[in-house]
Amino acid sequence: MRIGFSETDVETETCLGRMDLVSLLKAARFVRPAVVPVGLVVCVVLFVAQGRYSPPRGLELEVFRRFVMDPIPDSVIDIRMDQPKTGGGYGYVLRFGISEAHLKSVLEAQSPPLRDAFLTNDPGDGFLSWRWNGPSFSLDGHAMSLYGRRSSPLWYDLPSWEDVEVYALVQEDKDWDNPDIRVLIYNAELQQAYFIVFDYGGDAIWG
Repeated sequence: MRIGFSETDVETETCLGRMDLVSLLKAARFVRPAVVPVGLVVCVVLFVAQGRYSPPRGLELEVFRRFVMDPIPDSVIDIRMDQPKTGGGYGYVLRFGISEAHLKSVLEAQSPPLRDAFLTNDPGDGFLSWRWNGPSFSLDGHAMSLYGRRSSPLWYDLPSWEDVEVYALVQEDKDWDNPDIRVLIYNAELQQAYFIVFDYGGDAIWG
């Protein structure tokens, strides 16, 4: 298993352009003194606000083991994670490389099992909706907010995926108040997967 990080993971749009915090501070030396106090503060605030797209290194392993599979399969590489907040809880968006053989292991490890499904919208719309395949589930569906008003992380490329496999689960509690939602989307050509979890009654793991 390998975990990949790149400089783009900590990049963001600031008022001085796309750069990391070190570059931002270096750039401040060339700004006129009268502008530095306000301009630099604004840029740093924007950087900190956007920096939540880069969770502490190693935390994505905890999230993977908690929601996807433990132990982590050997073919899993380049795990990326984000934690968008939703009404009443938190979501966890994981993207990672994985072989088709180990994808089956992930599906077998899920309890309750995820059901075969298909997307009914473009993930770039800011939410995710699907229906389950099969005669007993084809008319049922579900939707959840994903990236609406807030920006997605730089590595989020799900809207560009085509010909995907979709597996989903919606498990309600006894009062139907706090659903546990899990969606696995797999691109066989890229051998990459998204595992998206929304725990409406849960607490944030970080942030």
